[in-house]
Amino acid sequence: MDKILVGSKIRKRYYLGYYTALEFYGCAYSAYNEMYVCIDKQDRLDSFECANQRFVPVFTKDIASGVEAKKYLGQRIYVSSRERTFLDCVNKPKYAGRWEECLKSLEGLSGVNGQKIYRLLHKFDSDFLYRKTGFILELLRDHSR
Repeated sequence: MDKILVGSKIRKRYYLGYYTALEFYGCAYSAYNEMYVCIDKQDRLDSFECANQRFVPVFTKDIASGVEAKKYLGQRIYVSSRERTFLDCVNKPKYAGRWEECLKSLEGLSGVNGQKIYRLLHKFDSDFLYRKTGFILELLRDHSR
């Protein structure tokens, strides 16, 4: 059983996000047995387990911004872009393994475009997320020196 394919079939409108997206991009610091499927609040879903994997819904208002269609094992799946993944993890680190795991994983997330992060931040319009993002970017910059 492929957990990414199962996660992609749970709802029609979704994206794979948080630690699941970090795993997809190959920068997750550890292996997890939880899949985070981001869905609209109206598409209620309870967590469930299948083949030692826990599938967890994360309810979000915007399931379209910063989401990309990707080919995976011959199927089309929807995954948060690298920039959306970064912002989602900074916004809710509990879905990215908490802060320590989150920071270790984000440090390995390559190919992030600063302009795209800025556009998404502007779209999400959260002053607190702006500040947290700036702080995390500064931490990561200082740590990479």
